Amino acid sequence: MVYFGLYDRNEAPGVHQKITGVLAAARDAGFVTRAWAEPFSQPAVGRMAAAIVASTETHIIVRSQGWANMFLWGALRGVRRRGQHVIVDVPTPHYVGVREVWRSRDTAWRRLRAVIAFYVSGPWSLWPASRIVQYAPENWWFGLGNAARTVEIGNGIDVAAVVPRRGAPPWPSPTLQVLTVASVARWHGLDRLLRAVRAYHDRSPRAFDIHVTIAGDGPALPRLRETVESLQLLALVTFAGTVTGPRLQELYESAHVAVSSLGLHRIGLSRASVLKAREYCAVGIPFIASGEDPDFPSATPFRMTVSGDETIHELVELFVRFDSVYARFDDAAERAFARSHLDWRSKIGAFGLQP
Repeated sequence: MVYFGLYDRNEAPGVHQKITGVLAAARDAGFVTRAWAEPFSQPAVGRMAAAIVASTETHIIVRSQGWANMFLWGALRGVRRRGQHVIVDVPTPHYVGVREVWRSRDTAWRRLRAVIAFYVSGPWSLWPASRIVQYAPENWWFGLGNAARTVEIGNGIDVAAVVPRRGAPPWPSPTLQVLTVASVARWHGLDRLLRAVRAYHDRSPRAFDIHVTIAGDGPALPRLRETVESLQLLALVTFAGTVTGPRLQELYESAHVAVSSLGLHRIGLSRASVLKAREYCAVGIPFIASGEDPDFPSATPFRMTVSGDETIHELVELFVRFDSVYARFDDAAERAFARSHLDWRSKIGAFGLQP
């Protein structure tokens, strides 16, 4: 089996982690595996198409390239006709990609050109696929003619590759340590978190202070820094930059709670399987999230949910009653949940892989 993708592993470590996790699960299922990847560019799309044609593996997984899928159609059709099993992995619904492009800060001409390309490319560009795997519902246009070959699953993770945290900071504590690790984007909704922290600190009396650590870079980071300054939270927020390895492990072990996405509604999603939430679960740190996730029942004790909107009162209330919420947490049970429900080894069958 071979997995094709266009991404930079340094800029998208979560994508790389996902792909290596899928390949590890495939190896355990009896496959010989390899990966092919380059950073995205128009010439790289052509090289990827050529590499697909040259592949000899029985099973091919291609990470969807959005509007650029139209340039892969011929290659996918060719390998499908010669009997290879073709899986297209769609990490984000294409209609969401359209919204993100249209709301970007790019020039009007570039945005219009990309949106037109999206609509021109789908759904026919995925018709050669044997199976389409996606992690949130697609809209009717991009799903046209693809329903029978599409399966929606929750995202996965290679739990064995994630080091569990060795301990957690004590509670009660004078300061609630909140951590988020992400390539910061608008749909993470971290500005919503910061507004809730400001509202909580404006209460009197309060049982403790809150400190937020934001680890990672990303397109929304400059605006987030502006938000911190405008809300007068400079003493309560640390921007740690991109952190990996032992330093990241230290951050996990010094935080009481993590934050997944709080802004899925901004890209039109009420249900999604956020990859970062799965890493938190494998690490064994409880986390706050918004929206539904197919892998987490509503009563999951370590996934604290708030409404998918711009309100902050639920976040503030969660902070106020953190003492009672904290009593439900069990890092070892959370890690066990990840092994049994979130590992790619329990999900690989959805790809239609048969050695």
